[in-house]
Amino acid sequence: MPLTLSEYAEWGDPAVAADWLSMRAYSPYENVRPAHLPALMVTANLNDSQVPFWEPVRWVARLRAANRGRNPVLLLTHRHADHDGPSGRSRRLRERAVEWAFLLSLLPDATRPEAPSHCAPCRARRGCGSASPGSPRP
Repeated sequence: MPLTLSEYAEWGDPAVAADWLSMRAYSPYENVRPAHLPALMVTANLNDSQVPFWEPVRWVARLRAANRGRNPVLLLTHRHADHDGPSGRSRRLRERAVEWAFLLSLLPDATRPEAPSHCAPCRARRGCGSASPGSPRP
């Protein structure tokens, strides 16, 4: 679990008042305040031995409650991932694709790159976008 005895030298001992106050000062969860937040995509890995999955879930809930703007605060959970993220090439590539899709979704329409023309058959088959380059995005 986080903050075991071996980590006290680095982070401090939460049983010591001064250390606890220091930890609280930089705690992402404790420092959420009502604000216009940027778009966020937070990940929670179910097999993470260092950050239990419920911690990012709680943090996202608090962020959503504090968000005074319209930017999304998304939670992405990985069932087959540990502290280092998904294992295996295809899972890592899928995670990168989701991250890039999230980032690209934040760009204004005029600055979004068009999908390569070879994607048109894929889009027609799977319904994953507009049928031809230059047509309106879904």
